[in-house]
Amino acid sequence: MHEGDGLPGFPSVDVFIYLITPQIDKLRDPAFELVQDTYALLEGLASGIVNKIFQRFPSMIPEMMDIIVKTLSKEREKTREIIEAIIDAEGFLFTNDGGYKENRSDIVTGDSGPPGGQGGPPD
Repeated sequence: MHEGDGLPGFPSVDVFIYLITPQIDKLRDPAFELVQDTYALLEGLASGIVNKIFQRFPSMIPEMMDIIVKTLSKEREKTREIIEAIIDAEGFLFTNDGGYKENRSDIVTGDSGPPGGQGGPPD
C-alpha cells in the first residue's frame, strides 16, 4: 500500500476534480429537465384519470386537480433538492487524514465534518 502525496505516473486529485467539475455541472440542466418532463407527464396522466373518474361530478374536477397539482409540485421541489444535493456531493471528499486536510485546505475545510454534525472516528 502506498502512503504519500501521490502515486508515480498519476496526476493529483486536484487535477481530477478540476477536470470532472465542469462535466458534472453539465448534468444539472438535463436532470432538472427530466424532472420537469416527468412532472408534466404525471399531471397530464392525472388529469385524464380525474376526468374519467369524475365525469359524473364535473364540479369536483377542479378541486381534485388542485389537490393533485399541489402534491405533485411539492414532490417536484423535493426531487429538485435531492438532485441538487447529489450533484453537489460529487465534489465532496471525505478523509480523516489531518495532514491532507491541512495541506489541501482549498478543497477540504479542516473542521467541517460530513452533513449531520457527526464527525469521523477520533484520531
